Amino acid sequence: MATLDLAVIALYFGLTLGVGLWVSRRQQTAGDYFLGARDLPAWAILLSIVATETTAAGYVQVLACGAAPGASSALRTGCSQPGRPLRAPPPRSP
Repeated sequence: MATLDLAVIALYFGLTLGVGLWVSRRQQTAGDYFLGARDLPAWAILLSIVATETTAAGYVQVLACGAAPGASSALRTGCSQPGRPLRAPPPRSP
């Protein structure tokens, strides 16, 4: 790895540790950690629920595609990629 790569990784870990330590100052009990001290805005709870459901649906979808006939091509056809329309198209051959 190049020096710049290691510097970016170290910066990322440092920022993650710093944010974790800063947020942990306000938590007094396990309930504060698991329930967000019952002081979370509705939009944060909504995003958490949507992210959880999206991840769970993705796992089920991959398993269903793997069990379908032609399972070897399931990943190539985009069966496991619900966000495929948002991706850039593959490059064209010259």
